[in-house]
Amino acid sequence: MSEKIKWATGGGAILMASLLFLFPNVVFESVSGSLEKCMTSLLPSLFPMSVLSKQICPYIRMKKSKTGERIAAITGFSIDTMPIFFIGLLCGYPIASIVAKDLYEKGKITMSEAKKAVVLCNNASPAFLIFFVGKCIFSSQTTGCVLYLCQTIAVTVCARFMKTDRYCNIKSAENFDCESLSSSVARSAKSFVELCGFVIFFSLAGDLTCAVLGNFRVSAAAKTFISGFFEAVSGVSKAARFPYFARLFVVCFFCSFGGLSVWFQIRFCAGDALFDAKQYVLARLSVFVLTFFFSSITLFLIQSSLL
Repeated sequence: MSEKIKWATGGGAILMASLLFLFPNVVFESVSGSLEKCMTSLLPSLFPMSVLSKQICPYIRMKKSKTGERIAAITGFSIDTMPIFFIGLLCGYPIASIVAKDLYEKGKITMSEAKKAVVLCNNASPAFLIFFVGKCIFSSQTTGCVLYLCQTIAVTVCARFMKTDRYCNIKSAENFDCESLSSSVARSAKSFVELCGFVIFFSLAGDLTCAVLGNFRVSAAAKTFISGFFEAVSGVSKAARFPYFARLFVVCFFCSFGGLSVWFQIRFCAGDALFDAKQYVLARLSVFVLTFFFSSITLFLIQSSLL
């Protein structure tokens, strides 16, 4: 860590500590709300899927065949990283990071393949896009389904252009040892508690920032961006009042990046060795642009056909 980053981090910590005393009500409401979010939203979806993904992963590996090679060519991911891609499609971030790190440490994929999976396979889950974004933000589960489909297509397009190294000393995929259920539960429980810490902390940072800006003439759009910068769910929720395509733009942006909370969750789960900040930003920016482009065209055509 450079000296500038150290000073910036220290200064930010001192500033946030001061705001805790200036806005005690905001702190109480923010932490209480984040805890409720963790218990009612994250716990039912993230914890079970974290356990099950570790158990399912060994059984969704593809053999090196013509069919497997065709699927790999379509998705842009190698046959050995296919489990991470499919787990990412089902679970959303940051589960794909956990699986990628596990496969890399067991010698099933290369570091290059793991890094590619970390930056591309951590996306908003179908449950979040369809049931929360679609139903609650757009009042249409069809819109959520379109966003999920366009996000998946965007990821596969980006994957086809991102090259990886493949070495012959990778262990055979046929001899994959399945982790015991007790180990999966214990590790997932520990990870869940740690990830909840990220959600609570960065949601609080965003709420304190908005509380400070409440004393100035700051637009609603700026407050929405600040909330989403720290924690994506908060930003997406506040975008519900925007016009349709502005709302779509904001939702695609926040769902692609996930905010600082998701950034640190993924970095924590993948480890510093597998997390490349520059590569992550470029990959997420590409996914955002393509997702917004594909979804805008698709939803425009759907709306035009209904008129």
